[in-house]
Amino acid sequence: MKKNCLISFMFCALLVFCGQAGAQNISNRGRDFWVGYGHHQSMEAGNAQDMILYFSAEQAANVTVTINNTAYVRNYTVAANGVLASEVIPKSGAIDARLYSAPCGFTPPGFPCGGEGFFNNHAIHITSDVPVVVYAHIYDGANSGASMLMPVESWGYYYQTLNSKQSYAANCFSWSYIIGQHDNSLVEIIPSQVTRTGRPANVPYTITLNRGQIYQFMAGPEAGAQKPEFTGTKIRSIANAAGECYPVAVFAGSSRTQGTPVSCGPASGGDNDNQQCFAYQSWGKRYITAPTSNSTNAATPMWNTFKIAVKDPTTIVRRNGVILTGMTNSTYEFITNTADLIEADKPVMVAQFIHSGTACQGGSGVGDPEMIYISPVEQGIKKVGFYRNTRTGITVNYLTLVIPTAGLSSLLIDGSATFSHTYPHPNLPGYSVVVRRWTAAQAQATAVSDSAFTAITYGLGSVESYGYNAGTSLNNLNAVGSIFNTSDTSSTTTSHPFTCTATPVKLSVLLRYPTPPTRLVWRLSAVGGGLAPNADITDNAPTPVGTAVVNGISYFKYELPGTYTFTTAGTYTVPILATHPSIDNCNNTEEVSYTILVKGKPATDFAINHTGCLLDTVHFVGQNTSANGFVLNQWRYTFHDATTSISKDTAKLYAAPGTYNVALRVVSTEGCVGDTVKQVVIGGTPVASFTADDPTVCQGTAINFNSTTSYTGISNYYWDFGDGTVINTASPAPQSHTYSSYGTFTVRHSISVGPVCVSDTTQQVVTVSALPTTSFTYPAGCLPASGLVQFTSTATTPDGQAITGHFWNFGDPASGANNTSTLPNPTHTYPTFGSYTITYTVTTANSCSKDTTVNATFNLAPTFNYPALAAVCENVAGTVSVATATVTNAVPGSGVYHGTATSAAGQFNPSVAGPGTFTIWHVFTTNANCIDSVSQTITVRAAPTAWFTLANATCLPANGNVNFDYNGTPLPGQTYLWNFGDPASGANNTSTIADPSHNYSTGPFTITLTATANGCSRDSVINANFSVTPALAYPTLAPVCESVTGTISVATASVTNAVAGTGVYSGTGVDAAGNFNPSLAGAGTHTITYTFTSTGNCTSTITQTILVNAKPRASFTYPTAACLPASGVAQFT
Repeated sequence: MKKNCLISFMFCALLVFCGQAGAQNISNRGRDFWVGYGHHQSMEAGNAQDMILYFSAEQAANVTVTINNTAYVRNYTVAANGVLASEVIPKSGAIDARLYSAPCGFTPPGFPCGGEGFFNNHAIHITSDVPVVVYAHIYDGANSGASMLMPVESWGYYYQTLNSKQSYAANCFSWSYIIGQHDNSLVEIIPSQVTRTGRPANVPYTITLNRGQIYQFMAGPEAGAQKPEFTGTKIRSIANAAGECYPVAVFAGSSRTQGTPVSCGPASGGDNDNQQCFAYQSWGKRYITAPTSNSTNAATPMWNTFKIAVKDPTTIVRRNGVILTGMTNSTYEFITNTADLIEADKPVMVAQFIHSGTACQGGSGVGDPEMIYISPVEQGIKKVGFYRNTRTGITVNYLTLVIPTAGLSSLLIDGSATFSHTYPHPNLPGYSVVVRRWTAAQAQATAVSDSAFTAITYGLGSVESYGYNAGTSLNNLNAVGSIFNTSDTSSTTTSHPFTCTATPVKLSVLLRYPTPPTRLVWRLSAVGGGLAPNADITDNAPTPVGTAVVNGISYFKYELPGTYTFTTAGTYTVPILATHPSIDNCNNTEEVSYTILVKGKPATDFAINHTGCLLDTVHFVGQNTSANGFVLNQWRYTFHDATTSISKDTAKLYAAPGTYNVALRVVSTEGCVGDTVKQVVIGGTPVASFTADDPTVCQGTAINFNSTTSYTGISNYYWDFGDGTVINTASPAPQSHTYSSYGTFTVRHSISVGPVCVSDTTQQVVTVSALPTTSFTYPAGCLPASGLVQFTSTATTPDGQAITGHFWNFGDPASGANNTSTLPNPTHTYPTFGSYTITYTVTTANSCSKDTTVNATFNLAPTFNYPALAAVCENVAGTVSVATATVTNAVPGSGVYHGTATSAAGQFNPSVAGPGTFTIWHVFTTNANCIDSVSQTITVRAAPTAWFTLANATCLPANGNVNFDYNGTPLPGQTYLWNFGDPASGANNTSTIADPSHNYSTGPFTITLTATANGCSRDSVINANFSVTPALAYPTLAPVCESVTGTISVATASVTNAVAGTGVYSGTGVDAAGNFNPSLAGAGTHTITYTFTSTGNCTSTITQTILVNAKPRASFTYPTAACLPASGVAQFT
């Protein structure tokens, strides 16, 4: 079966002048991306470039990066509304993703080299569990370029490249590469220039790609700084031997370029660039441009070059209404520093180029060349998330955005409605340009509006820049879905955003093809949702039924005959196979599918207002809005006798009692249909009856009277309770009535249904008994120590009923079962002073009860608890609290303490009291002036002394030994713990004997002795500063000759115990630094003395001898005659 491109649509875009229609939801956010490590100048020399990826996510994402056919796998977790940079992509060794091969100087002419050719294990594959935005960035110092990546679902079959002008160095090239997603993908390439390996310009050739394979090719020649650019190169996926063709991805860029020459001025730097190309089905006909801004001022425009790729050479392209001329390599080009409007009668693709140099940048500022593929108006988007960058050397970030002026009020950039610069678009009224400038940062940024916009983002620095599309839709603009609910009777609507279950709907599609397709196959059997009918329909001669304009683009409308219905709510895809000569794939057929949102039908309901009486009119009230949110504009009632009404609210008078069906059908403003059936019941004359839940009650007790009439539609319930209280109410709820006096009362009740339906009156008699009077007495004043209280009842009844029950609650729940009594005159023992709530309840022979509550206050004598006091040491600092005595029966008052070394607040001072046992008293006076006391003893333990001395030597011996002597009087069982303040000595830093010793080095030390006895401890601390006498060594000195010139070093003495200080040498012929002069000392044995003084002023000396051997005498004679003999021989003696 032939493979076709798949395009999905969502019903969410407005058709200009033609109602609503379906649109796709493909954008640069996706889950599956591929990219290559495109050619960079540094690959030719030094390999200093790096490549990283950026992942931007609106929701938490798990992203995986692999390199095709290698073991390379990296997993990344991106936080919601965050951005994350990958590690550097491998560029050498076993895993090397660079699109670079052997230099061309090492390969024969015509063979792939330097990065031109096939790359099997290099494609970088990015997948995510949720949609993300991905950018690829290749950089080396101030030489970088970045691209927004496009997901696999946006790939296509036909591409043209737009490249920068190529001018920098001999090792820099204009290039393009292709990535395959399917095995056996056959691709035709028509290069616009001779390639680096010598393939001729404008001559087609084919390559075959497998999944994850890359083919990169470059514009030659090998030599020269100024080279041709690859703009206008055409890439097309064509049928392979099996007749199949597959979508591919295409990227275009430059190894590095100045982008010159340009008319705005000379360049000042160079950059690599790379961008993923838009597939032909995503090209548009209207582009609204805006210039980039100077790095120092958002309101200062740069000069930008714009290139426009056309597939069909007959395409008419206008800039601000003026037809462009001078097409080269299927491309138009112009330079401008204004916001412009580009319009074409056929789809085109547009790239925007930033230039370096002061003149091109609008004055002073920074930046470098950059290439950005921009979006057509038709691919506008309402929300983008993009990455702001500082890599490398970027100092300022920009977002330049074009939006309908009406959308400015809802536009937020990073959550703010404050922008750096805004101005009306000068060549398209109703649109505005918005510029946002930031100090550069590595951060996620967002832009959102209720109106679709197009935008680019870029960064500028000293001889550095990056730039790419900020976010775009990538829809196939060849088709838009359209449906119409036929129950909508409005004269202006031609398309609806959704349909509903059980609603007749017409199915249509809008196609951008310039002529009718040769064939349309509606694959209705694949739709689902209970679509009926659902047989596939093939139209071999489609004829448009009309036209529509979407975002300024004209479409032909093709419609299926008849109507269709769905039975199940949901979202369903309608696939259509469209065949047209302009579809550039192997069989000129693409599958366009749009999704239909099917909602549940309107929840239909209406109110029935009537009395239930035969002679009363029934009123029916419809809804303006259904319970599930539909706005209704059509209603039709159908009654049992076949009469109808089309009013929202209507009325009917029935001829006889009975139960009747009423049907209502409604239609929403969107044409969705809903219906329901309800019953109305017509009854006869009502009869009143009621019950009382207790006809004999007590005074003050409520009686519930319940109307037992079963008639429907009662409008009024009449009640007369016989005590002057009358109620008329529409509520059928039981009526609760309380009689405030005792006696006999007649209750009357009737009902009415409307003004003419009134029942007879029925009545009952109720008897109300009197409540008793409750009172009691109890003694006042102070309670005895036992807390016993006598209570006496004085209760009576007004109507002479006998008192049959008493119940007391003494307000003392802690007393358990003793807290209550049923005696008429009980007693109760209260355990503590305070206020108690006492409740007394009296019950009569007719079960009438009444209670009274008294708040009584009682005073009690205190009782104590003084727990044992723990022994303390005499050397405890300050005081300890002995204030632990408590009043156990909670009597209020105040207490004081007294005793040896004890304050009134109970603070005991052991050091003042000294060792021994002492009695502490607590005296308590209640608020009622009752006084009592309690005592407890406390023991003070003697504490040991911790005195010690140490030898006061000015200089310690060479081993640093110090002896310590304990000078106190030990107590029985006394223990010792010494800390010599020398942690470097490890376990030797402490001792537990009375008179220890310790070896020290030079320096200050804090020595602590802790003596413990009777559970008490005392410390003594001495700060000592020790100096250790140095230990010296002086090895044997070798003999020397008297004739030695100058000095030799005899400074070989050393300090063997690591004492710090300084040393000097002395003796015959030697200076203080140990430099010995043999000739000055003369022959013989000489003693050298080394004197070392420590930093603590401790001195040691050591000597060594040196032998100086005498030097020999050298003299000779020779002939002194003026003339030598003829032989010339001279005798020396």
